[in-house]
Amino acid sequence: MERWELALSMVALLSLIVGALVTPMTTLLGSDAWMTLLAFTLIVPMAGGLVLGVGIVGREIAMRTAHLAWTLEPRRDRWLLKRAWPVLLMVGLPCLALGVATGRLIDHAGPGQSYQLAMTGPIVALRFAIAFMVGIGLGAILRRELPALMVGLPVMLAIAAGIPLATESWMRDQAELYPHYPPPPGVVRVFEWGWAEPSAAGGYVLTEISCTGPVSCERAIEGLTQVMVALPGSAYWPYAVIEALVTLAAVAGFGGVALWAISRRGPD
Repeated sequence: MERWELALSMVALLSLIVGALVTPMTTLLGSDAWMTLLAFTLIVPMAGGLVLGVGIVGREIAMRTAHLAWTLEPRRDRWLLKRAWPVLLMVGLPCLALGVATGRLIDHAGPGQSYQLAMTGPIVALRFAIAFMVGIGLGAILRRELPALMVGLPVMLAIAAGIPLATESWMRDQAELYPHYPPPPGVVRVFEWGWAEPSAAGGYVLTEISCTGPVSCERAIEGLTQVMVALPGSAYWPYAVIEALVTLAAVAGFGGVALWAISRRGPD
C-alpha cells in the first residue's frame, strides 16, 4: 500500500548518501552544496518516517480495508508489528548509512553548524524512528492520513527543537575552549566565540574585552587568543543516548496509543 512512499524515501536517502560521499571530493561544489545536503539530512528522515508511519494504520482505516486485514490476523498487535518492522528496517538502515556519510561531510565542512549533532551518526536513524512512531500513533487515533500528517508535522518540529533546548545547559557544561585556528578535529557544535588568555594549566581562560574604538580594541586583545566555546566530539555519544531514550519513549508512547486504538476501536 505504501510502495510509492517507500520507494521515494529510499531514492531520496540513497541520493543523499551519494551526495555526501562525492561532494567533499570535488571542487565544483562549495559550502552551499554541503549545507543543502546537511539540511536535507535533517528533513528527509523525519518527513519520510512521518509519511510512512501515518500510512501504516491510517491508510488501512481510510481505505476501509482494516476490517479484512484484522480478520485475517486476529491479534491486532501482531498485525501492527508485521506491518511496521519491515518499513523500519528498510528505511532505518539507509538512514544509518547516511549518518556515516554525513559525518565525513561535516569533517570536511568544519565546525560551526548549530545542528550538526542531528546531521550525523545514528541520530539520523533515531529521528526517522521517532517520526515513524509518531505517524503510527496519530494515524491510529485520527484514522485519516491528511489530519494525521497535519498534526504530526508540528509534533515533530516540537520534538526536533525541544531536544536541543532541553539539553542546552548540559551541552554547555560539556563545552571546552579551543583555539579559533587551526580548527580542532571532532568538534560537533560551536556555541560562541571570544578572546582568552593562557592559563597556568596550559589551557585558556575567557577574558572580557572592554574597548571604545579600533585602537583601544587592538590594544585590549594584545597577547590574547581568539577561541571558540565548543562541544567536543566525545560528547556526541552521551547526546546520542539521550536521543535513543527519546526514541524509546516515542515507541512506548505512540506505539502504545496505536495498539490501544486498533484494539479498542473498530475499523470504521
